[in-house]
Amino acid sequence: HNITAIGRLRGPMEGAISEMKTLSASISRENPKAAGWRADVMPLLEFIVSRDLRNRLLLLFGAVGLTLLLACSNVASLLLARSSARQKEIAIRISLGATRARLAAQLLTESLLLALLGGAAGLILAYWLIEAAPSILPASAVPAGTQILLNANVVLFALAISLATGFLFGLAPAIAAP
Repeated sequence: HNITAIGRLRGPMEGAISEMKTLSASISRENPKAAGWRADVMPLLEFIVSRDLRNRLLLLFGAVGLTLLLACSNVASLLLARSSARQKEIAIRISLGATRARLAAQLLTESLLLALLGGAAGLILAYWLIEAAPSILPASAVPAGTQILLNANVVLFALAISLATGFLFGLAPAIAAP
């Protein structure tokens, strides 16, 4: 037999745990058939998302973070390599009278556009993978009653990372210009 009850505690968790132990011992003494029964108290989040799932999610979060770092470093190296190949063009533009501000604006516009397109492609890929997740993941991998979705925080984070990468590595060539 398994009974799950959800309640809201007024006092500290330790008090509820000791009360449940006392109650379990009392029930076991009064009813010998209930000798193996016990009552546990745990936070709702821990009940819904087990420690095993939490560890999996943290591992997945770490893998995604490292993949994002790798992708950003690849984009950065490509932008820097492209800018070093354009040094001759930048020098010609400066000699023809282009100001540093105009060059910086052009380089930033190009890199921000590339970064935003990359971020949008990443969000589209994430959306497709989330749609495919229920057929890929086992049923026990996702807690009952939960949904995997892209919310505003995820979209804003992707936008911020894309803009920061584009700005940082689009500004580097403008600063390094002769």
